[in-house]
Amino acid sequence: GAVHMADVRNLLPKEEISKMTADLQQCDTQIGQCNSNGPGKPPISAFCKRAVDTCDRATLLPLVDKGISHYDVRVPSGQEKTKYVLKSRPVDKFLNDQKVQSQSTLILVCYFVGL
Repeated sequence: GAVHMADVRNLLPKEEISKMTADLQQCDTQIGQCNSNGPGKPPISAFCKRAVDTCDRATLLPLVDKGISHYDVRVPSGQEKTKYVLKSRPVDKFLNDQKVQSQSTLILVCYFVGL
């Protein structure tokens, strides 16, 4: 995913892509530890948390450190600014917006849970 796209689009130096690829090996190992109880059994949460941290460090942080959104690597080169633009505004203005108020309560509940 992100490592391949970053490589193909030359978003990061080759040395950094190589490090990301190597770090993915550790990520894969830790995912295996997370699921080491076996199929159908609960994962081991401490191992899973460590795997998430390792995988994020391997794939996302190098991009974020360079100011590249991990979402941007999934769109064609040159179109990054047209996709996944987050427009934030104060919650009170959002909730007082007539369009928002006319939408279902479920959507608002999901919005609050996401906060």
